[in-house]
Amino acid sequence: MQITQNSALPGGVHSTRPCHRLYKRHSSILHPPRTQAKVQNFFGKLFQKDDGDVTKKENQPQAPLPLRLFPPFQVINKNSDYSLRLYELFPVVTMEYENRAEGYGSLGNYIDGRNSDNRRFPQTQPVVMQYFPDGRKTMSMYLGGLEQGSLELASLPKPNDRSAKVDVAGGELVAVAKFEGYITPAAAESVRQKLLRALERDGVKLSQEAVEGGFRVAQYGAVYQLEQRYNELYIKVAV
Repeated sequence: MQITQNSALPGGVHSTRPCHRLYKRHSSILHPPRTQAKVQNFFGKLFQKDDGDVTKKENQPQAPLPLRLFPPFQVINKNSDYSLRLYELFPVVTMEYENRAEGYGSLGNYIDGRNSDNRRFPQTQPVVMQYFPDGRKTMSMYLGGLEQGSLELASLPKPNDRSAKVDVAGGELVAVAKFEGYITPAAAESVRQKLLRALERDGVKLSQEAVEGGFRVAQYGAVYQLEQRYNELYIKVAV
């Protein structure tokens, strides 16, 4: 399966280039042409088309130098409350965590080359925090900038921190709502409830994960920046 990687370049220029083939046992999770047609047929009537092309790629958040890379996705459609994104498969380094500083430190160390191969990866965005109904939390960072060609997880370096691991994310359809400010439990819950109401209004069915209360929050920009923060909240929907 061919993955397309979207990257935001300085000055608002965007590029799309072939990325990687992820390891074989995940290749059947997502079949882009068939899945895109299915979700477009079902969801297209809920939205106003953007410039007549529902598969038009949404502008990625602008990033200053050095270049930051973003996970590959296509916008199926969007309205004023949320957008529907179809994410392709992509590699991540991830771990369960108790506090964010713990996750930032461990995953950031892996990206910076503190791994079994002393290999450095380019900075990527966003940092994604997933919240499970049972109280568990995971943090993930996208592993971008890899060489084009066949990719297996076994070819990636192992984290020095045994609580972290390399895994595959994506292969799913998510509803995305944007918000600004600090990610607090109250702020995230407010955005989640608003997004749930919008999805119910539009007749969009939730995944089992979302029905049980699971969701994700994506944080953009420097981890400890003091200026305005840009965030997104993800709810996985049924295809």
